[in-house]
Amino acid sequence: MDTTRTATEKRNLESVFNFLRRIGARISTVDKLEEEQYRLREGFDRYHVEVIEDKAPDRIFGNLREDSSINLNFFEASVQRTQLVGHFLYDGYEIPAHYCIIGALILERQGRRFRVWEKPKTLECILAPKKFLADSEELINAYGQDASVPFFDSGGVDLDYTQLRIAAVNFARTKKWDLRSELIQQWNFVNGGKGNLLLINDTILAVSNLRLTYEVAGFVKMTYVPFKGRENLPIFLSLDAYKRGVVMKIEEPSNPESVKYSWFLRLRDPYGQSPEFGLVRIEIVAKSDNEAISKANELSEAIARERLPVTYPATDWDKLIFPHKLAEQYVESLFPTRETIRAYFRFA
Repeated sequence: MDTTRTATEKRNLESVFNFLRRIGARISTVDKLEEEQYRLREGFDRYHVEVIEDKAPDRIFGNLREDSSINLNFFEASVQRTQLVGHFLYDGYEIPAHYCIIGALILERQGRRFRVWEKPKTLECILAPKKFLADSEELINAYGQDASVPFFDSGGVDLDYTQLRIAAVNFARTKKWDLRSELIQQWNFVNGGKGNLLLINDTILAVSNLRLTYEVAGFVKMTYVPFKGRENLPIFLSLDAYKRGVVMKIEEPSNPESVKYSWFLRLRDPYGQSPEFGLVRIEIVAKSDNEAISKANELSEAIARERLPVTYPATDWDKLIFPHKLAEQYVESLFPTRETIRAYFRFA
């Protein structure tokens, strides 16, 4: 057992518990994370999507006998866990308090082995709406940025318990995007322009193009396209196995630097399964529409190969490639489990 890590976990949990006691909160130990309770799509309606390709190529991708021009050896994964740990009263209304865990790392593949690239980025923090806290400035001073578990204002201005919980998850999501952006920028500085590809296990829409290069791609498991203009998209749920859909342009009209390109790719044969089985969406940046279409073929070839080895029986294995599974397991191992957190607050 790693005694240093155990001591750190205990110290951090004690810090959160002392914060709850200081604000007079009652302990909550719910089963589910807030990310599992609320499927968040806020903010995506500011993007617009349009098709830039007449039709997708009638081609099977992922043929293991073909050479690929893409050097896909870097894989990013992150964790975001917003756990309700307490609640307190404000004028008779219940107000939630959360313990939030965020982490991001990149795995580098060298031959048949993986190693952690540089250092993971991690953050453990306490989230509560500052507006409803007495002595909030004193709390900010006591639990500042230099604290092992700092306190952040989760936002939320309405005395609505559910909306305050959603506000905490939204805040955590923003923090995760910030952490990931820092990691990507660091990777770009070292590896940009060397022909490598970094595959992010999530959307990259929230990452500024100024922090991206043409060697970073997003790997999105959600098939719903929550953007304006989606009613004009062709049918993609019937996409055949190992084929890609048409290339789309996604942009925020008010931000000309936000343009990204995307397409669907079917990693598994959906026969006997749901229409979403094995269907992922890839996101990239490109200099032009034509370049995006060319890169769609190159990346589809490289990413489709990652379907082997199969990660079954892992959760959502049909959309989970092996390097991302390893990265997720590693980043999760850096923090106490949700069960450990629940047990601590239940018996504290």
